Amino acid sequence: MCRVLTNHRIMHQENPLLICVADRGASAMDVYSTWNLICAVQGGWKGQSPANCIRLCPAEIPTQWPGVRDNPDGSQDVLLGKPIIRVTHDQVFDENSTEATAEVLEGWVAIDGENIVNRHAGMNWVVGPLAYQTSERLAGAHGGIFYWHPQNLHKCITNLGRSATALWNVLKTLEGQTAMQETWKTGMPCLKELLIWMRQLDPNLGAFVRSLDN
Repeated sequence: MCRVLTNHRIMHQENPLLICVADRGASAMDVYSTWNLICAVQGGWKGQSPANCIRLCPAEIPTQWPGVRDNPDGSQDVLLGKPIIRVTHDQVFDENSTEATAEVLEGWVAIDGENIVNRHAGMNWVVGPLAYQTSERLAGAHGGIFYWHPQNLHKCITNLGRSATALWNVLKTLEGQTAMQETWKTGMPCLKELLIWMRQLDPNLGAFVRSLDN
């Protein structure tokens, strides 16, 4: 069973999306994360163009991480794997069980939140779990993917300038303190050169950089 989404809807996703599948016979519900949907959106069909259709496929176990399948017809299948939680009728009325479920969901929603915020900020890094168990809190290392495209040049320049400015101001505050590592001290001249160049691209940065010309 797959659910088809329109590209317009997913290109403007602002909130985590969970898929719930009812199991009437067992009086239960399986909940699936769609964290890897953003991989299909940012990667595109075979890295060439937006897919003409994207399907969310609960319970389909991917053989390759992150679980996006490019089909010959230009569509994509997002393989959601096993459910992140399974909730039974009895669990709904058990306070300890609902608290445990909320803790599991919290970890998954946090991943979605980070990825969505990064995408809107033009930082196209996606993180996701490499492995997990149904109804258990996320544990272990996460994997990461980076997507880039020439159309993101302006965002890249903006983010680089802001990050470099923040790092420069923090290091200037630590300058002369024992807490400042030698690596940072030797890197300050390079960071200064970067900011001088960035100021040519974005003159507004000058108002936020501390003591750059000293």
